[in-house]
Amino acid sequence: VLNDSKMGKDQAEEIWKKNEPRLSENIDLFPKNCIYMRWNYYEPKTLGNLMAIDWFKSHDLKVMAVTAATMYPDVMLPRDNSHFQSIKDFCEVANEKKMDGILCTIWDDRSPHFETEWRGLYFFALFSWNYNDMNLEEANSLFRYRFYGPSLGGNSYEFQNKLETALNFWETALIEDRTEKRANYPKSIHLIELPDSSKPKAWAKKYNERVSMAKDELLRYTDIKRIIDKSEKSAQFNKYSLQVMSQINELQIYPSRLLLLLSSYDESASEIRT
Repeated sequence: VLNDSKMGKDQAEEIWKKNEPRLSENIDLFPKNCIYMRWNYYEPKTLGNLMAIDWFKSHDLKVMAVTAATMYPDVMLPRDNSHFQSIKDFCEVANEKKMDGILCTIWDDRSPHFETEWRGLYFFALFSWNYNDMNLEEANSLFRYRFYGPSLGGNSYEFQNKLETALNFWETALIEDRTEKRANYPKSIHLIELPDSSKPKAWAKKYNERVSMAKDELLRYTDIKRIIDKSEKSAQFNKYSLQVMSQINELQIYPSRLLLLLSSYDESASEIRT
């Protein structure tokens, strides 16, 4: 309830008014020598979360914020601009409410490589050490400038947001029900059908939208590759990180290429039958 951003102000205040006395009645059970963690990875400015922070502080309890540079739905690479907005928002809240610090978590089971975590950690450092308001474009520019070198500060070098977007299709391109997206360790995955030569063009008709998306992803892949290649030539630092991102780009395009090959096969089978 505390983290429900869709809840209206009146409803949130009513729920808090009804349940807060139960907390206060048991205040003696809260050790004074503990630091209490307010975990909120998505929308830390929700009213319920802010009221909980105020409650801890009103009872002279130390309370610390917890945000994340990687979250459990992330696969291969953090999403949502490396969680820029949620990190920034909780750093702002921690600063304004003078909380007893802020922690940034990362979950190493979500990606095969630590290099994917650096941008989110940089955003956390940027806003937590000395909070100043800054938009996403400015923060990304600063990250590239400081992480790769001054030459990469320009917007024409931005590739990571494009790669995050590409991975959204990669995750489910070959899954029959794309609503299974980002399921947490699913027990089974239902893959799409293969073309049936006895039913010409049936596969192409069924997966027409997906094939169209694969064509768009091939264009995105080419653009990402171009920017990373240009970045590797200009970077002064952390070229290894760029090499990792390049390999992720090569990996993510595989399902799109496979879909296009299956589409070509289906079309060829149709031509042979006619």
